Amino acid sequence: MGRRMERRSRWLRMLALMTAIGLSAMALSGCTRVGATIRGHEPAGNPKEVEAGESVPLSVTIENTGNRPQRLAARAIVWDGQGAEVARFERSSEADVRPGATFTATWSYPAKEVGDYWLQFFVVRDSDTMMAYAPERATKLITVTLPAIASEKFELGDRIRVTTNLKVRVGPGLDQPEVESPNYPGSVPLGSLGTVIGGPERGNQYVWWKIEYDRGVTGWSAEDWIEHMRPRG
Repeated sequence: MGRRMERRSRWLRMLALMTAIGLSAMALSGCTRVGATIRGHEPAGNPKEVEAGESVPLSVTIENTGNRPQRLAARAIVWDGQGAEVARFERSSEADVRPGATFTATWSYPAKEVGDYWLQFFVVRDSDTMMAYAPERATKLITVTLPAIASEKFELGDRIRVTTNLKVRVGPGLDQPEVESPNYPGSVPLGSLGTVIGGPERGNQYVWWKIEYDRGVTGWSAEDWIEHMRPRG
């Protein structure tokens, strides 16, 4: 009888120990839940329109949805219209973020090239594990335009000369074809003279003027290589 009671007592102690270990494991599992979500980002909605040369402020706000403090890391990726990645930004919170608290990461994207750009924000862990992202897919959120024309270099009727062998195009822009004329052998030579008859217009980050050249060619040339013809005497 005494041995049975002793064996029963040992069995109960072992059962109690195993129960305690199980409860501790369950409690520990509940205390280590990790989670995060994106509560907002900028730009959002309609694309942010800026001129080439300006910067676009980017920001994303992340909430710790887990049940313990943790470092939060944000990432923003910018793609061009061809789907090529053109910029990537990353930033981590300087300290652990409490459960239910938020962390906002900010960056500045230098908009250099004209065009539309797609953007997406991420919450990452250990640089590799993605915890959340927004928008649902990369979205066009940035539009870069040409700066407003602010050239007063010439007026209509001004006489000019070119400072290099210069291309003459049928319209303002590098994407415009060159003029076709028996008097145009692929460029107007250095020192060619002409009269301003149109412009200014902007194209491909240059300012263009329509010139009627004395050699019998008329078309658009970039102002960077045109100067006023100084009067003689």
